[in-house]
Amino acid sequence: MAVIKHLRREEKCGSITLFQMEVYMTKTKGIARYLTAVVLYTFAMIAPVFAAETKADVAKLFKAQPLKIIPIGDLKILGGWSDTDRGSPLWGFDIAGSFSPALRLSEKQHIIPLYSGEFKRMRQYITQEEGGRLYNTSQIHNASLAWRSQMTDEVALRMTGIGTWSFTKETKDEEWGKGLYDYEDYGAAVDLRYTDFFINEKGKFNYLAGFEFFHRRYPHYQSLISLAAQTAPETHEKDFDGYKLSAGVEEMKAWGINWSVKPYVLLKHYIDKKLIGDNGVLDISKKRKDLVFECDATAIKPLVENRWEIGVDAYLNYTESNLGYYDSMSTTTIADDVYTPKYYTYTAGQIYPYLTYYHPIGKDKNFVLRGGYSYMERKYTHRLAQESNRNYTNSKQKDREYGCHFMASYPIKKSLSWITTFDYVRDSSNQKFEQYYYYNYDVYEAMTGITWEF
Repeated sequence: MAVIKHLRREEKCGSITLFQMEVYMTKTKGIARYLTAVVLYTFAMIAPVFAAETKADVAKLFKAQPLKIIPIGDLKILGGWSDTDRGSPLWGFDIAGSFSPALRLSEKQHIIPLYSGEFKRMRQYITQEEGGRLYNTSQIHNASLAWRSQMTDEVALRMTGIGTWSFTKETKDEEWGKGLYDYEDYGAAVDLRYTDFFINEKGKFNYLAGFEFFHRRYPHYQSLISLAAQTAPETHEKDFDGYKLSAGVEEMKAWGINWSVKPYVLLKHYIDKKLIGDNGVLDISKKRKDLVFECDATAIKPLVENRWEIGVDAYLNYTESNLGYYDSMSTTTIADDVYTPKYYTYTAGQIYPYLTYYHPIGKDKNFVLRGGYSYMERKYTHRLAQESNRNYTNSKQKDREYGCHFMASYPIKKSLSWITTFDYVRDSSNQKFEQYYYYNYDVYEAMTGITWEF
């Protein structure tokens, strides 16, 4: 779904999914030494539990045996048309792909390097925490290096280091790497998977758990205070460290259905952002902290002899922030100033049901049609909506998003297909003041091209 994947890009940032969880690696000097320390420490903590199996696997690693490289990847090259109610139509492209030359050390040990990226030139709104911004061109790159060990028949361990780099261009003349909202992530994570096989051998449960640390940096986003004063109390107000604890369960085909539920808790500790009081003065002794609770869920059920398939994706989110917002209303008097506590605190949810039809046209080849509808709602607990003239109302801000998504795929060969997509997204809000960010808009996107998997 070419448009829908940008709806939560600020938080999700297009990151690679490992065990269906996002992971990052902190940017420090001596990254290799840091990762080695993490691996050895975690190994030392869990080794007593899997002592016999681990010793046997380590011994096998050092025996003379041929190493095997297993390359896997995919590539998507699409061209098409996009339009929005705030600009002229744009003909552009969407190129995305991933590649992983996985290295098999033994039956239970793998080294998995992975790259994924996307380069897109289409009309697109990318939601920042203040509101939506309109872009024409964006690109994102993810790189990771993981060590995966099958500790027992049921337990698998993965340790991963990852970096993410995101770039956007708001104007044609803007240089790459100079965007206000360009960011980079570095992090490290440890993930465990426990597989419980049913008596019914057709199905299984996967239990997931993980911890990650990541650092996000906006190299070109500076506080307005730092631009006005050489000794400002804050400079890089959007940079933060993230600590994320994840869990989850997946059920695979035991009763003809695949489903998953994956909650997580994320603490975002802002490195340089100070709190502001109701008098408009910064409290340099306190910094911004956000706490995010989210639960993602999916379900897919085959119908009518596997010719039809119904599915649904959904998430619930609660984000709490201790940061307030002081609005001077761009006037010299303080009589009309407005202070809003917990400005970034909100609840949100999204549901995306879809229906897929498979029509066989040869061995291991299917013509595929898919259609779906998405709905998202976000409610702020303290932020008041504004009229187009900037005046505040008595109603809390509420954002809604509606989307229609269609896809058709025709197999040229077993791993090569021609794909056509159409997406329409409409955002609606009672926030009407849109001098800096957008809350009410329509986006249309139609694309066609090839997809290749290997």
